[in-house]
Amino acid sequence: MKNLIAHYVFKYNGVTFSYYKGNRGEGLPRHEHTFAHLTFVTSGKTCIRKENIYREMVSHDEPLSLKENEWHEIEILEDNTVFINVSGGDQNA
Repeated sequence: MKNLIAHYVFKYNGVTFSYYKGNRGEGLPRHEHTFAHLTFVTSGKTCIRKENIYREMVSHDEPLSLKENEWHEIEILEDNTVFINVSGGDQNA
């Protein structure tokens, strides 16, 4: 999987929003954080892999909560997919 960099990141009232847009085969390879975050798709399709779970997500799906200190990866399955990660607290990890 080709590593994807956030198109933009902004904070609002202590919450960080990371906006990603990419194409099939791009994403965020296996990693983990010391903080939890939500992930949701606004267009296109992704898959989330984490601790023995595989879930495909599209825009009408509920956000997925990813726990702190739990490995996960996000892979884009369709071109021009947009997903957003939302987190609060300390994100220096």
